[in-house]
Amino acid sequence: MLEKKHRGERLLEIDNLHSAGCGPPPSLDAADKYLGYFENCYGEQWVFIGDRKTGEAVIRGGDTDWPTEYRVSIKRPCPAGLVLGEEEKHWIITCFMAMSHAAYDVVAADFEAGDFLALAVKIATVVSGGLATMPAQCWGKNGAARKHPRPEGLGV
Repeated sequence: MLEKKHRGERLLEIDNLHSAGCGPPPSLDAADKYLGYFENCYGEQWVFIGDRKTGEAVIRGGDTDWPTEYRVSIKRPCPAGLVLGEEEKHWIITCFMAMSHAAYDVVAADFEAGDFLALAVKIATVVSGGLATMPAQCWGKNGAARKHPRPEGLGV
């Protein structure tokens, strides 16, 4: 369970949508931390626990095994070893923007610089005249397929 210890009533309670095989969801006290939650259209859940003083954060996701922590920072917002959809990338960027008052362009530039797969696709897109795309299926850490919408008309 994620807790933010403040005086007042509970604001939000979220169910774990992942199977027991993904490990137990995080249980931590997020007092004095920035807390972000994200769920995509496939029910993949993520939490972002950030430290406003250091500009560093931990990201955990059900599909990548809840106990696994991915350390990120305002200067290195792209989590190493993860293939993320555009909506997940934008969520991480907006978490850092909200946590640190950084401008979108600053965080997004650092994200793309660290996201080598996205950079390779961008280069391939330019070289191929716009025909390159992200893979229709990306594989998560535990070997489970993560499906992403397939672009129309590419025959991929």
